[in-house]
Order: sequence, then C-alpha cells, then structure tokens
Amino acid sequence: MAAKSPIPNRVPKRSLKNMISPVDAKMMKFMDSYSNNEPKTMNRHLSFFNGILPSLDKYDDDEVLEFQMGVLQLMKKIKNSRQIRESSSFNCDNCVKTAAIRLLHE
Repeated sequence: MAAKSPIPNRVPKRSLKNMISPVDAKMMKFMDSYSNNEPKTMNRHLSFFNGILPSLDKYDDDEVLEFQMGVLQLMKKIKNSRQIRESSSFNCDNCVKTAAIRLLHE
C-alpha cells in the first residue's frame, strides 16, 4: 500500500476578495478613481507637449538639443519682455501719481 502524500491533490480556490485585505481594497479603489480622473484634469501645457511628441520622436539627439535650447531661449525672451513691461508700467504709474499730486498743489 502506497503512503498518502502530505500535499493535497487539489488546493481549494479562494476568491480574489478573500485574498485582498480591506486596506489594500481601499487603496486600489482610490488609485482607480485617481487614474480615472487623470485625463480630465490634464494640464493644458502637457496636452500641447504631448501633441508635439510624435514630431520630436523623429529628431536626432542634436536636433532635440537644438529644440530644447530654442524653447529655453524663447522662455527667457518672454520673461525679459514681461519684466520690461512691468517696470515701465510701474514707472508710468508713478509719473501719473506725481503729475496728479502736482496738479492738486497748484
């Protein structure tokens, strides 16, 4: 007579629900809701860059570097022009205030 194996022939199946702890289930639910909301709240700037990615993929390394440098130079130019506008606007506001004060004292 052969000895009976200590390993059962058939392992009882557990449902997936029983294998996941309540904490894990809540975390999965949260992650699902977060990932479902992600496309709705995508940043408009990221949408733009995602749109040009197929074109960038066609560039070689040197062209990508040239693109990146061009973007950074343009950003610097925009920042500098904004600073010039703001400083001239500030100076103009002071001119108007000074002129108004002079008129009041005349």
